[in-house]
Amino acid sequence: MRVTNLSTHYNITNQIRRGAEQLFEAQEKAATQRRINRMSDDPIGAGQLFSVRAALEQNAQFQRNLDYATGLAETYDSTLGEVVDSLSRAKELLLSQANDISASPQTREAARVEMVSLLQEVLTASNTARLGAKFIFAGFRDDAPAFRGAYTTTTADPGNAPGGAAVADETVFDAVHFTGDDYRIEFTGAATFDIFDVTQGRYISTGNAYVSAQPIRFDGIAITLSDSPGAPQAGDVFHVASTEAGEYLGDSGEQKLELEQGNRVTVNMTGEAVFQGVGVAGGTNIFDLLNRAVRALRENDGAEIQSLIDEVDSAVQQTANFQAVAGTRQNQIKAIGTRLTDLQTSLETLQSDLRDVDMAEALTTLSQREVAYEASLGAASRVIMPTLLDFLR
Repeated sequence: MRVTNLSTHYNITNQIRRGAEQLFEAQEKAATQRRINRMSDDPIGAGQLFSVRAALEQNAQFQRNLDYATGLAETYDSTLGEVVDSLSRAKELLLSQANDISASPQTREAARVEMVSLLQEVLTASNTARLGAKFIFAGFRDDAPAFRGAYTTTTADPGNAPGGAAVADETVFDAVHFTGDDYRIEFTGAATFDIFDVTQGRYISTGNAYVSAQPIRFDGIAITLSDSPGAPQAGDVFHVASTEAGEYLGDSGEQKLELEQGNRVTVNMTGEAVFQGVGVAGGTNIFDLLNRAVRALRENDGAEIQSLIDEVDSAVQQTANFQAVAGTRQNQIKAIGTRLTDLQTSLETLQSDLRDVDMAEALTTLSQREVAYEASLGAASRVIMPTLLDFLR
């Protein structure tokens, strides 16, 4: 069979090219330590590898959800523990003042001051419980505190002189002296006014001097009137409606997170359930209860004080039940976390099996292909026939 120089050249060139490609493939696998660097390396294996990577990404998201749920459960647990302590102290105060024989107006007033402090503690605990920037008792409205403190709403009487004073500002500046009563500010002249307690049906002060732009202060409330467009006139009346602490500003939204495949868990607690008993069988409104306790102590009402003791017990139990829920969630989350860790290990092992090379085998293959490539180059140099220039030399 006649073999031309051209066919010999083509055969040798193809062998060198194939050897170079195989050498490059071996070098790439040894350098990257990966068996699959592109789809063409192993289409089936590459598809399996993509599936494993997707599962790893999903598992990472589950872990992030789990970390968030863990933080929530721990914060709920500690916060509710503080509330239980405050409520337990409230019960001690009521027990100490329930007997009309041993208690006196003076001891009940001292107990009232401390009860106000306990009310503020519970309010602060509910409003400062946060995870990151989120207020955890506010439901979906978690960008602001869940409950509002005591406040007033002051309106001008429709019968006031046209173009008279308007309300510029109002605040409850002293929770201890705040009564929760409604009032009327009655101007008896352009520079004098009386304060009438509508709830009690009596005047609490008369003949007070009005100073423009200065707040009118009484019972822990400060109200500032604006003399624009006009100053108050004799006969003007302003109605002051008081709202006690504990108005819920959040919503009933339940936050559910998928902590593992197919397992969606409610991770939040709403303030209306925990502190107001909404949706709880025989639920107790804790803020209303503490406000009533403050009022009973202020009014020296022994019968009301006695009747509140059992309600405080219910409030303690209600809070403790939610704290137990937080503890149960922590245990549940811990168990899920263990499963996620095991799954992570399994997926990483499978990914390594599909993707990574046996380095000993890769280096051996690389060495063999280097030898084969060098042999191809050596053979080519000997087989290709000399040219006319070689003869001329």
